[in-house]
Amino acid sequence: ERLSLEAAAADLQNREEARGRLAAEHDAAIAAFEARVAQAETRLKQSNEYAVLTGAAEEARAMTERATEKLEIAQADREEKGKPYREDKLFSYLWTRKFRSPEYKASPLIRMLDGWVARLCRYDQAFLNYQRLTELPDRIAEHAAYMARLAEQAEARLVEAEANAMAEAGTDQLRAEAEEI
Repeated sequence: ERLSLEAAAADLQNREEARGRLAAEHDAAIAAFEARVAQAETRLKQSNEYAVLTGAAEEARAMTERATEKLEIAQADREEKGKPYREDKLFSYLWTRKFRSPEYKASPLIRMLDGWVARLCRYDQAFLNYQRLTELPDRIAEHAAYMARLAEQAEARLVEAEANAMAEAGTDQLRAEAEEI
């Protein structure tokens, strides 16, 4: 029994030493991987192509942010400045019926009466103003969505350039070796 304990202790000692060697190899592999990544990043950041991609991504993000801010302002304006139009019963009546738009449909008598109501509430001038006020947020939303897509594309090109630089530097192989250890 004493022999088996000594053998187990020796086996444990051998395994512990092997674990220590593997840990040291793993640490060295990780250090080599990190050094290679740092070199690749330095080369990439010094390249003109990366500077152009970074600038494009930053500009696209800034434009998206500005478009989003403009959208919030336009939506707030639509709500705040549109309130008097919506509270005017005559204007609301004509607006709901789509008076002065291609979708407006009414018999000749109703058209005549709606025209009279329009003159009473000065609908024609208000119609144009309210129409712009209500359409502007929708147009800005389309623009903001377009700018967001451009920002995503610019970001994707930046990520792709970084991935290509890491692949060219052979970092994937070093990572695989570290994981294998």
